[in-house]
Formats: sequence, C-alpha cells, structure tokens
Amino acid sequence: MNSNKIILILIISFLFSTKSQAQKLTKFYYGPRIGLGVSTFAGHDAQHTNYPVGTIVGLYTHTEIKNKFSVDAELNYISLGSFFSTKYNTLDQHDYRISLGYISLPINLNYRCYKGLNLQLGIQTSAILTAVTEEKYHNKVVKGKSLNDFHAIDVGPTVGMYYQFSQGLQFGLRYYRGLQDIYKNDFKIYNTNLQFLVTFQFARAGKEL
Repeated sequence: MNSNKIILILIISFLFSTKSQAQKLTKFYYGPRIGLGVSTFAGHDAQHTNYPVGTIVGLYTHTEIKNKFSVDAELNYISLGSFFSTKYNTLDQHDYRISLGYISLPINLNYRCYKGLNLQLGIQTSAILTAVTEEKYHNKVVKGKSLNDFHAIDVGPTVGMYYQFSQGLQFGLRYYRGLQDIYKNDFKIYNTNLQFLVTFQFARAGKEL
C-alpha cells in the first residue's frame, strides 16, 4: 500500500471518528492546533544525535464523555528528524541528516485531574509525506529526497498533559515514541518527539444530549 492510500485512510478515519464522537457523546468541540516539536532519534544505531525543532499544524476535536474523561482526535502535519552517525569516532564514520514530514492521526484519552489540568494517554499513527536526506562521508556530501528508504507508517504511544482555559485556549505538552523503525534497511532507528501544543476550541459544535 503506497503512502497516498494510507494518507487517505487516515483522513477518512479522522472524519468517521469525529462523526461518531459527535453523535454518541455529550459535548463536542473542535478547532485548530499549532505547535513546535523537538525531535530526535532513538535506537541502537542512533549515535551522536541532535535535537532539531519542527512544526505541527492541524485540526483538533474534543469530546467529553462523562465525569472527568474525554477523547481527542487530531489530524496534523508534523515534521520529525535528526542527525545521527554510524561508526562514530572512527575513520569510517558516516554522518546522516534526516528530515521527515508526516500526516498524523493522534487519538488520546484524557483525564481531568484538577480544574483545567488534564493528563493524556494515546496513540499516534502517521503516514510519511516527505523525506530529505544528507549523507556525509570523508567530507563528501550526498543529498536525496527519496521515500523508498523509509517505512510508510510510523506508529507509537503518546503521553502528556494540557491545561484548558475556560475561554477556549489550551496549552499542552506531549511526548511521542515511535515503535516502527523508520528505515527499511538494517538501521534500528525510531522517531521521538517532544511536542509543545497550542489549541483553540471553537464554540460547541453539537448540542448537549
């Protein structure tokens, strides 16, 4: 299955999730979401990594279930990546700089623990859109833009918290850890991302049931 079909599936899943939330639950909100993410690579082959800052832009829905629980569904563009080296500190050292763009569908369960403060746990599924690579070896640099070296899907858990203000503004902090190694070859490298999110909830989209 190619990445275009996967992206279409993610969009359809987001729309169906939004519709079902609005139909069967109590209060439904929606709005834009923007943020910054500090990403890096984890894994056995992720040596000498750095921490570039990327963007997060998308749409957000929020459904209150009952008591202190709620569910969020999002559809975001997110940029991930990092620098890493193989055979670091040797004469055969290779340096790689990777920039990846994804369309992602995070689904999160929230628990309101104190006033507007909420704890969050969920899963993020992403389909790759772009891949820009740079390999450096003995001062020779080779650049590329091929998606063929990377897995089409990246998926993993998220954990975080956010504070919801009564006027609709929300500030959040969330951590993501990919479980799928990003490369199709023998590299064992995984995405990680610390996300700083700003969201605004528009007026209630559905009546209280």
